[in-house]
Amino acid sequence: MARSAAAWCLLALLIVGAPPSPAGVEIGGTDAPPVHPRHSAPLKIWVGPTIGWRFLTDQAMSETYGTVAIPGLMSATDLADDTRFVLAAGYGFARGDPFYDVTGFEGPWTAELTTIPVQVGLQSDLAPHPRLHILCGLSAELVWMQERLAAAAVAGSADYVVYDGWGEGLRVSFGPEWRAADARRAVGFTLDWGVSGGEVFSRAGSTTR
Repeated sequence: MARSAAAWCLLALLIVGAPPSPAGVEIGGTDAPPVHPRHSAPLKIWVGPTIGWRFLTDQAMSETYGTVAIPGLMSATDLADDTRFVLAAGYGFARGDPFYDVTGFEGPWTAELTTIPVQVGLQSDLAPHPRLHILCGLSAELVWMQERLAAAAVAGSADYVVYDGWGEGLRVSFGPEWRAADARRAVGFTLDWGVSGGEVFSRAGSTTR
């Protein structure tokens, strides 16, 4: 069983909106009743980069790969005035020496670890001020990991053995966001922390040359 924990990551957000709709009906214009703002407002979508670090709690993997940096992208969509849906994904890759604990061993082989986390969750706005928002969130995380290890140097055997599998976990987030007076642009950051684990790697691996 391989378990891992992810440290906080910094999320930079950018909101893109459309020009605000007129407040009322123009004099001399149409006689149709005004549309309720809830039905006419454009869907607000936040998009921004993320950067995180994953710490591997398995001792052998930690000493082989250390800390894995995971850049990614996050998007969020308003569901209500104080609630938004969040979707994020990242990609991490690391190389290490699989024979770190074998004294006197020398060789060209390296171990490779790939991790792709995906998060889905909700954020709630805890601040009533229209310009300053305090966001608190909870997300479920699904992590795909693959490890490529050098095989024993035996004539006729494969050079590498590949293991892969899935892990799962939860993440919590907290951070401020500032919006422009027209509510069309915003900037903010979020501190995000979580733990994921499980039987990440399958018992049977595929062999490659």
